Amino acid sequence: MTIGIDISPACRKQKTGIEWYAWHVTREILNKHGREHAFRLYTDKRAEPLFSSAAKYLSWHSKYFWPELRLSLEIAVNAPDVLFVPSRALPLVLPKKTITTIHDVGFISFPDERKKVSREYLLMTSCRAAQKAHHILTVSEFSKQEIIRNFSIAPEKITVTYLGYDTERYVPTKESLNGKPYIVCIGRRERRKNLSGLIRGYELLTAKMGSDAPDLVLIGPAGHYAHEIDSCISDSTAREHIRIHNWLSEEAKIKLLQHAILLVQPSLYEGFGLPLIEAQGCHIPVASSRSGSLPEIAGDSALFFDPLDPVSMSEVVYTCIHDASARQRLIAKGQENCRRFSWKQCAEDTFRILVK
Repeated sequence: MTIGIDISPACRKQKTGIEWYAWHVTREILNKHGREHAFRLYTDKRAEPLFSSAAKYLSWHSKYFWPELRLSLEIAVNAPDVLFVPSRALPLVLPKKTITTIHDVGFISFPDERKKVSREYLLMTSCRAAQKAHHILTVSEFSKQEIIRNFSIAPEKITVTYLGYDTERYVPTKESLNGKPYIVCIGRRERRKNLSGLIRGYELLTAKMGSDAPDLVLIGPAGHYAHEIDSCISDSTAREHIRIHNWLSEEAKIKLLQHAILLVQPSLYEGFGLPLIEAQGCHIPVASSRSGSLPEIAGDSALFFDPLDPVSMSEVVYTCIHDASARQRLIAKGQENCRRFSWKQCAEDTFRILVK
């Protein structure tokens, strides 16, 4: 069988969730099944050495519509038996069998957090994926129900393949922390991540703890309404204790996470919530909102709060910091929980659908 994979997300230099998903799943599939089948890896950028032997670079004059037009041309000329697209935007010309991943539909629940053209493009590509794909993958039962509800898809057409994390790199560190303790939050600065709510909760925490309060470190690029969050930080009574990293290399992000005393996940909507299990792999306790997929992914391994209630948030965070028995329980439960998720399993579940 000839299997085509759109690896263009995996070839981006700055990778976040979807890019790492494409990278890890493709790598694991090739490692296990590379000799059983012929693979064609389509990309709009030069592939890194890991993928170069099977990569097909398809040059394109624009940063727009590469899947719809340039990849379509390639498929029309030389179609694989099955095509896997890990990020919903399908070519206009399809082989007999196409599998795609719709990670979430948060752009429908939070329409104002994206520019109109971006929102319409996501809606268009998602609708087309729902209609044209032979099968759809998604990353949680929560996302599956959201896709069914918004696109009227039969449940049997969707398979949940939980994401994984890099078990070799997201591990506890033996280095001691130098400097002031800090809480970390990882995610794009956009409305559904509820960073403004986090800052209000953090202000209550600093008012309660005074100079003993840990710093707050935010890691993630700016979204469409990042200026609102930046203004909230500038106006905050705790602004001197809040640090922002727009983007970090994977190595730098891991190091910051390993030395944190707590990961806070304050989101109003999450299709999966990958930082949660990455933190647990590093033996970092997690405080999380009860929104979206987060209760599904965390189970009983996090302390939960109401994301719309800063008091609830601050009280849960305070418990995670000061209650030694609660911290140890969360760390132990987190180690147990994150074992449920691996890129090998995600890739194998994906491959099973590709060759079905």
